[in-house]
Amino acid sequence: FQSIGIDEGQKLILSVGRLSRRKGFDRVVAALPKLVEAGLDVHYAVIGIGEDSAYLHQQAEAANVMARVHFLGHVSPADLPRWYCAAHVFAMPNRDIDGDTEGFGMVFVEAAACGTPSIAGRAGGTGGAVIDGITGLRVEGAQQTEVTEALERLLSDPGLVAELGANGEDRARKDFSWEAVAERTARLHAQISKTREK
Repeated sequence: FQSIGIDEGQKLILSVGRLSRRKGFDRVVAALPKLVEAGLDVHYAVIGIGEDSAYLHQQAEAANVMARVHFLGHVSPADLPRWYCAAHVFAMPNRDIDGDTEGFGMVFVEAAACGTPSIAGRAGGTGGAVIDGITGLRVEGAQQTEVTEALERLLSDPGLVAELGANGEDRARKDFSWEAVAERTARLHAQISKTREK
C-alpha cells in the first residue's frame, strides 16, 4: 500500500497479466468512476506490460481516475504474493476479442492462494480456476455493467470477500498445491501403465 501512496482504509483492486485487450483491464478502469460515485474509496494496481499500455493510460486520463490507477509494470515473482495479499479483489474480467480468448488463468489460483477472491470473465477456460459464487464471481467481460456491478458487490461486502477468499484459499491448497498435482499425476501415470499392460 505504502509504495503506491494509499492507506489501509482504502480499497485495492489488483490485476496481473499482459496488458492485452482480452484481459478486460480496460473494463476495470472504466468502472472506477461509478465505484467512487457509490462511495467507495478505491484504487487499482495493474501489474504487467504489453501492447495496451498506452490505451489504458489514455482511458484512465479520460475517465479522470489517473490518481487512482497505478501501473506497476514488471514486478518480481518474489513480490507478487504481497500484492495478492494486499488486494481486496483480484480482477481479470476477460472476454473474447476476435477469437482470442483466455485459458485457465493461473493468476486466479495465485490470488486464491493468498485468500483474495477474483472476478473473472465467462469466456475461455477461466471456469476451471474461478468457481462462480464460491471462490469469486464470473461475469460477461464484454458487458461493462456486469463488471462494474461485480466490483461494487465485492468491495461493498467485506463478509462476502472473506467467505469467497477463504473458499478460494482452501481450494488452492487442496487442488493446486504441488503435493496435490504430484498425487494426481502419479494416479494418472498408474492408470496409463495398467492400460498399456492389457
